[in-house]
Amino acid sequence: MEHLESPPGAETDPAMKSLAGALHASFRVLSALMVLFVVLFLATGVGSISPQERGLVKVFGRITRVAKEGFVYNWPFPIGEIEKVSIQERQIRIEDFWLSETAKDKFKDLASRSRTNTGLRPGWDGYLLTGDRNLVHVKFLCRYQVQDPAAVRMRVVDLEPVLRDALCRAAVQAGAVRTADAIQVDPTGFLQDVKTTAQAELDALLAVRPGDPPAVRVNSVLSEDKTWPLAAYTAYEQAQQARTERTTKINKALGEARDLTKVIVEEYLEQLVGQPWNRNWRKEANSARTGRRNGRPYNLIGHLSYLEDELRQAQKRPSSSETVLMLQEQIDATRNEIENILTSATAQGEVQNIITDAYAKKTAVIQQAQKQADAFRQRYAQYVKAPQMFLENEWALALDDIFNAPTNTKYYINPGKKGDVVYINRDPTVMKEIRDYLRQKKNEEQKKK
Repeated sequence: MEHLESPPGAETDPAMKSLAGALHASFRVLSALMVLFVVLFLATGVGSISPQERGLVKVFGRITRVAKEGFVYNWPFPIGEIEKVSIQERQIRIEDFWLSETAKDKFKDLASRSRTNTGLRPGWDGYLLTGDRNLVHVKFLCRYQVQDPAAVRMRVVDLEPVLRDALCRAAVQAGAVRTADAIQVDPTGFLQDVKTTAQAELDALLAVRPGDPPAVRVNSVLSEDKTWPLAAYTAYEQAQQARTERTTKINKALGEARDLTKVIVEEYLEQLVGQPWNRNWRKEANSARTGRRNGRPYNLIGHLSYLEDELRQAQKRPSSSETVLMLQEQIDATRNEIENILTSATAQGEVQNIITDAYAKKTAVIQQAQKQADAFRQRYAQYVKAPQMFLENEWALALDDIFNAPTNTKYYINPGKKGDVVYINRDPTVMKEIRDYLRQKKNEEQKKK
């Protein structure tokens, strides 16, 4: 190859040497910058995914895979992209059915807010229409979690508005099949239906196949507040107070009913009166008609009352003699069954003492009546034999009882023409003797007992 000679004076020209050095330095810096640029460009495809995130790996905007925690590499931007999506539990507050509030209202409880009779203001106040044609205000909190970010991103641009709409539609459906009072007193069923319905709508929207885990899981729906419209709040407070009093009286009655078990053991108490402390007791209509439950006596006294009512109705109807006889037999059988339970040796409790005392008094009354009847028959026989003598003897006995009674005050009057003056006020000395006598007699009777 032919050697190219430098122009004359080139090797000795300082300006040319300086220019050549500058060009070489600039080329090296430019080469380094180009290499750095290439490295930085390639580094745009590297990403780091935390444990609470998932990475949507995209190529030309299309999701190719879902990356879990750790480092992930994709084509550099703008060819590729790594979108990070949080899979932590998030929450959304639904206030679409709540009344309009000012900044001051939020620091006041509902009872202290001003109340007007103008009703609700469309576009300002939200409300929920219930199945019994009432209105209530509710607000609740939904906690949810994204489990399949790819499925969500492919079908939904922004998840929160979609979820809000699903929850609102679910609340409308759940409220339409319930009374306003049911939502106010116990919203558990209402909130569960909102959760179930909203979850089903999300699964259908995100094309989740039956049996597969949901792309977005609704973890819980919690009530934050609920109330009647303010115009009806006074009536609501009165109803709440009445409900509280009702609960208090029911609890008091239940306590008194349970105390009755001290009178007789609970097993026999149920056979006699059922379970009046049970709130479902009145719903057991068949127990009063049959007097049986599971083949055993139950609420016999209620059954007896039912039979007596039926008997009174049957006696008013013509040609019901057979029915009357049948009911009377059932009444007698029920009464005998009640008596057998009360007099059972295993009944125990205070009822045994009551029945024992009643039988003792019954025996004493019968014996006393028999003694009086025997005495009357004997005296009547004496009267039949000699009526005049019997009457004189009775008068003599009566006078003897009067004069010998220690509690009677006796006055002796001498017959005379001038007459005597009798002071009817009793002598204190005599009255003291009478009281002492009665006290002594009472003490003797108590010692004999």
